[in-house]
Amino acid sequence: MAEKKKIVRLADVGETGSWESASLYVMAPGSYYKPADELLEAACMSEETAEKYLKGRDGCGWHISDLKIYDHPRPLSDFTRLRATKFGYEPVRIERPPQSWCYVMEE
Repeated sequence: MAEKKKIVRLADVGETGSWESASLYVMAPGSYYKPADELLEAACMSEETAEKYLKGRDGCGWHISDLKIYDHPRPLSDFTRLRATKFGYEPVRIERPPQSWCYVMEE
């Protein structure tokens, strides 16, 4: 999974008419499913933990590249993000935690 900005879809799939319980699969290019073992191993997560988290729903796996882990917490004001304007994008200082996620840049 060395590809940058890779997002994969996880699906809880069971065989039609099968007595086996559903298992997690990754939707691969070409609309076929492959076992999620490799993704779960890279995420250091068991299938049981992933299924408990997803609660039977589909989910996404995001590959994070260039991850930086800091020794000490940093104030949000040390980072900026891009905000869309009618003229393009402009850097904006981060003043509060984002509601979801966002790309950030160090000042």
